[in-house]
Amino acid sequence: MIFRRFCTLGLACAILGCGGTTEQPSPSWIAVVDTVADTVVVRTVSGSMWGDTANLIPEMRIGVLDGADEYMLGEVRSLAVSDSGEIYLMDSQVPALRKYSAEGEFVATFGREGGGPGEYKNPDGGLAVLPDGRVVLRDPGNNRFSVYSADGVYVDGWRLSGGFNTSNGLLEYASHETLAKGEVK
Repeated sequence: MIFRRFCTLGLACAILGCGGTTEQPSPSWIAVVDTVADTVVVRTVSGSMWGDTANLIPEMRIGVLDGADEYMLGEVRSLAVSDSGEIYLMDSQVPALRKYSAEGEFVATFGREGGGPGEYKNPDGGLAVLPDGRVVLRDPGNNRFSVYSADGVYVDGWRLSGGFNTSNGLLEYASHETLAKGEVK
């Protein structure tokens, strides 16, 4: 009987001893997470989630070193993506506001350099796609926001108050709802 209890106690200790260790392995990636207003900032302090080597695989690419003009990018000043994935970019070197499909195929160039309706002069990087598909380009050189349909047709120009390098005019038009309703003219 004593032998039996001893064997049962020994077997229980052996099973509990195989349960693992309470020490946690040290993480190979350490990051600091901070919240600034409504933005979460994650900064890697040491290590890597992917180990020593990470292989990046492009899903889509726009731009070539040599080829058709609409794929040779100079100075991309701004970029916006529609809800359905179309990509709009302003290349200030050309200058040209271009539209690409979600797969990266060139679709159209919107407007051109100049001062007339649908033309732009020194766009500064303000570019947005509104929920209804219209594309808005901030154009301080012409003192306006230029508004285009998703097809590239010039729709309207909303007056921009403020100077070339000031954001005062943007404060008046900061609300997407105001832009979407077309209340600013």
